[in-house]
Amino acid sequence: MNWASRKCRPNNRSEVRALRARLAKAMHLRSRPNRGVPLEKTMNHRLLLLSLCALIAPSVFSAQPMTVESLTGSWKEKSGNAIYIFGDAYNFEYHLAPNPRVQKDLGFVQKGIWTLSTENCSVGQAKGNLYIQAGTDRCCHNAYFLGENLVLTALAPPTFGGVCSDRVLIRDTGRRES
Repeated sequence: MNWASRKCRPNNRSEVRALRARLAKAMHLRSRPNRGVPLEKTMNHRLLLLSLCALIAPSVFSAQPMTVESLTGSWKEKSGNAIYIFGDAYNFEYHLAPNPRVQKDLGFVQKGIWTLSTENCSVGQAKGNLYIQAGTDRCCHNAYFLGENLVLTALAPPTFGGVCSDRVLIRDTGRRES
């Protein structure tokens, strides 16, 4: 065995750990020998995370502020059949389109009101900025924009249907705004 092949191919675990430690120190990265993850894989994960942050950060930080004007209009559920219409003069409509897989499902519409302001409503100690009342449902949401999405997070215990559930909405450009 010559010196070059020995230097390129360590033959025991202590030599591998020593090489990893030297490489990590040279690159100012922490070695993770206890996890059993190769340093190359760790570096690839860090590079991937850094790339994702670079792609996502501009859209998140350039999000528009939550105002009455930015919220007014028609919003549809990103992956579902619910439509929220935040109308002028704080008029509100919640449409649930018929489910095509269920026979005789006609869908329904609830009308009500909405308001938006800081600490507009509260559930216990948690405070929300969007209050919706539609029919007999009263909802307190924390509403915010994440890129082009309107995210509604209910402050009450989660429900899996109706106007008070957590939603991710996108602007509905094909619907007439009321």
